[in-house]
Amino acid sequence: MSGDPSHMHPVADVLASAGFAAFCMPYRLAPAVRHPVPAQDLFDGVRAVLADADRWAIDAGRRASLGNSAGGHLAAMLGLAAPEEIRSRCVVDLCGVSDVRDEELRNHPVCQSFVPLLFGASFDEAPELYSDASPVCHVRPSPPPFFLAHGLADSIVPASQSRLLAQALEHAGGEVEIHLLPGEDHAFSPQAWQSLESLFLDFLKRHLA
Repeated sequence: MSGDPSHMHPVADVLASAGFAAFCMPYRLAPAVRHPVPAQDLFDGVRAVLADADRWAIDAGRRASLGNSAGGHLAAMLGLAAPEEIRSRCVVDLCGVSDVRDEELRNHPVCQSFVPLLFGASFDEAPELYSDASPVCHVRPSPPPFFLAHGLADSIVPASQSRLLAQALEHAGGEVEIHLLPGEDHAFSPQAWQSLESLFLDFLKRHLA
């Protein structure tokens, strides 16, 4: 698996221009590490930023997580599975995995190539790890507001993953804004990105005001 926090710098620039302090958090990747290390790396990074809020001139009580793809999964984990003192007050999850137990996901040709790398084991061998890494398994009553977006032509993470999370959140009494984009793949087109940026900026302004 590959990834680099700098890939989100353009999004951070958009957030900063709208008045938000944005941090692109690094985390280690599979197969060099396994679950729960990537999520714990993120939690530790957020904890360090919040502990030094004065240095960054931020309001530590008004915080959100935003991510795309694997980052979307971790953004959701930060909103649902993180300790209360660092948990996100709202979440923007773009094309993220929400339930790695899901049979459609596990049988997906692309997902079959990378999901086991995160665990070092199959679902049958370690179902508890798959549950712990699934945001849907951490949904509790009154979850934080979520903004979800997914391309209906996503060839890497099925759009059903966002639907599953939306259903779990709504069942728990959460507020969910979900956008399912016809014809969009895992990498959104520039036009879709522009539209989504406007929508999630409005979402963040409403919930962090």
